[in-house]
Amino acid sequence: MIHLIGNSHVNTFSNDNKLNMSFENEVFKSHHIGPVIAYNFYEHHMGSVKNIINNVKKTDYISLIVGEVDCRLHLPLQADKQNKQDYDVVDECLNRLFRCYDDLSNDGYNLIVFSTHPTTTENHDMSKSDRPIYGSVERRNNICLMWNKKIEGLCKIRNIKYVNFYDLLVDENNITKMEYFLDYCHLNSNMCYPFIIEKLRNEVNIA
Repeated sequence: MIHLIGNSHVNTFSNDNKLNMSFENEVFKSHHIGPVIAYNFYEHHMGSVKNIINNVKKTDYISLIVGEVDCRLHLPLQADKQNKQDYDVVDECLNRLFRCYDDLSNDGYNLIVFSTHPTTTENHDMSKSDRPIYGSVERRNNICLMWNKKIEGLCKIRNIKYVNFYDLLVDENNITKMEYFLDYCHLNSNMCYPFIIEKLRNEVNIA
C-alpha cells in the first residue's frame, strides 16, 4: 500500500473520473489534510503526518502530495516579489520540503516521490481567490520541469523511489494536454491511473 498524504491532488491516484479525496484502492490510500503547499509543509504539517503514519505498516510506502499549487502560483509569484530566478525559489522550496522525507527516512519508513504534473493552459488570472493562476503556462510548466529535475536528484542521493509521469501530460512544446484534466488544475485519475500503475510496476517494481 502507498499512503498519499497531502492536498486535493491525492485525487490523481484515485482511479476515479470525478474529484475524490477519500479513497482506498488496490495500491493507494489517501489521507487528505487540506490545501497544503510544499514550502511550509515541514513546519505546519509534519505533526499531522506523524499522527497519520502511527498506524502505517513499515512495509508500506509514504508519499507527500504537494507541488501543483506551488508551481501554478506561489513559486513564480515569490520569484517576482523577491526578484529571484525561478530556479532559486524552486531549489529553496524543495530543500525545505525534503526535510520531511529525511525525517520519515530516519524513522524507518519506505518512501516514494511522484513528479508534479503540468499546470493549466489558462492565462494569468489572480482575480479569483479560489483558483488563482500566476504567469504564463510556458513559465509555469518550465518551473514544473525544474521541480521534477530537482526532486529526481534529491531522491537519487537519498535512494528514494521516484516516479515521473509529467511527460505523458504535455506535448512536444511542454504545453499541457488539458484533455487529461477534470478541471483547471486536477487530473482525471481515471485517464491517468493506468500509466501511473505501469510506471510503478516497470520502473520501481511496486504495484
